[in-house]
Parts: sequence; C-alpha cells; structure tokens
Amino acid sequence: MHCHFYILFSRCKNRYYIGATCDELKERVRRHNSNHKKGLLTPEFLFFLTLEG
Repeated sequence: MHCHFYILFSRCKNRYYIGATCDELKERVRRHNSNHKKGLLTPEFLFFLTLEG
C-alpha cells in the first residue's frame, strides 16, 4: 500500500492545504474539489507538491 503526502494550493483562498492519504491520490483531490462552489471554471485545489512513501 502506498501512502501520499501532498500540498494543494487553493486559488480561491490563496492558501495551501497539507494532507496525507493512503487512498488513491487523484480520488482524494477529487473529493476536496467536490466541495468547491459550483460554477467555478477551475477546481479550487491544484497540486503543489506530492511525495509517495
């Protein structure tokens, strides 16, 4: 099982989010972005850095 440490950047809030998961990384980010406001042209969270351990 691979776990991931990640840093996401939010364009809307101009902030970074730090997290870790042992789930599929793309799925985890999709869940983060499913909570952003409807109608935005781009996802709120974008990958800034990912590390696999």
